[in-house]
Amino acid sequence: MSDARRVAIVKSAGRADAFADAVRGAGFVPVLVSPFRCDPVEGSDEALRAALAGATWIAVTSPHAAAAMEQVRDDARRLRIAAVGAGTASALQASGYRPVIVGDMGGEALARKMVAAGAGRGDVVVHPCGRPSRPELGQALVAEGADVRAVEVYEMVPDPAGERAAAGVFACVVVGSPRLAERAAEIFPSRPPAVAVGRTTAAALRDVGWQPAAVAATPSPPDVAEAVRAAVGRGS
Repeated sequence: MSDARRVAIVKSAGRADAFADAVRGAGFVPVLVSPFRCDPVEGSDEALRAALAGATWIAVTSPHAAAAMEQVRDDARRLRIAAVGAGTASALQASGYRPVIVGDMGGEALARKMVAAGAGRGDVVVHPCGRPSRPELGQALVAEGADVRAVEVYEMVPDPAGERAAAGVFACVVVGSPRLAERAAEIFPSRPPAVAVGRTTAAALRDVGWQPAAVAATPSPPDVAEAVRAAVGRGS
């Protein structure tokens, strides 16, 4: 394998495979580098069951949290389920749930859909989430008078397998989101040419002292592949 054609893709989930296919189609050799692994929070099953007592809604904002819901199916069957996106909804369905609301624009937008469906004052909303959790969904629902019970059920920790995959020389590194910029810099201390999937990711890379060699016009696989071509061309 030629080091001059190897492209690392730092992305936790979602579209990493699509990025890899596009990069491969552009004539490069993609290497998926997992930045984090998902570990359950100790005691979260019991905490989740306790939080579900008296609840009326469950708001699930990631597939990782959806997987944790499998352990409390009997306690949650009577509740209304809201999912932040299609991927989370699919994960919930795989765990035996039927979401009544599926959002598409993050936690705050999901909260607005829930309020439109009647969630608000007097409702208890259980939010199984990661550690640390994002506040937007809870803040929006609390503003409407709901009692939001956030339960941390998983945490993302550095993935040693990803660090091993990052060994060797790469033509460039694709960084898949702003929050992964710092972790990518840890995994690749030699700082090969970086491709940011968008302007906010580019800004996050600059914040950690890693000037992107190219920025994708959009976070779509074809535009990322085009940015890889540009980055490798500048470095050759």
